Amino acid sequence: MKNELRGVDMYHWTNIKGVLGNGDGRQVVEGETLSAEGGLEMCRCGMHASPTVAEALAYAPGCRLWRVELSGRRIDDNNFPRRSVARSRTALVDYGDQTEGLVLYARWCAERARQHAAAARAATRAAAQADADAARAKAARAAEREEQIAWWHDYIAGRYGDE
Repeated sequence: MKNELRGVDMYHWTNIKGVLGNGDGRQVVEGETLSAEGGLEMCRCGMHASPTVAEALAYAPGCRLWRVELSGRRIDDNNFPRRSVARSRTALVDYGDQTEGLVLYARWCAERARQHAAAARAATRAAAQADADAARAKAARAAEREEQIAWWHDYIAGRYGDE
């Protein structure tokens, strides 16, 4: 999707020094706009950003976080994690070194993973119990059917002398 959108805050991570990667080497400075030359191409040429901090983290080369604004011609990739590339990017806010936040986020993710794993184990146990219950119910139905067959056999045999 191509846009000429301005005014939407997005997020971008850089290395701790705030220097652009991929051999660019320019310094990101709060309040300044950097632009890319050449044709825009996702992951190859342009100024990139994502609409959320979490989505931007998927492309993070380091632990320094910026709130940015993209401007000029823009290409959006709306597959998760979403990202955009534009002609220019203005650094609105330098949140600085987010190592502490990244560690806390990693712990939060690990706790969620632990909770999901526990829920998955409980679901597996419940499914195994349901399978066992279904097998017992099937066996009980088969036994009941055999008892009904036997009852009618005995009734007919006793009443009419048939075997």
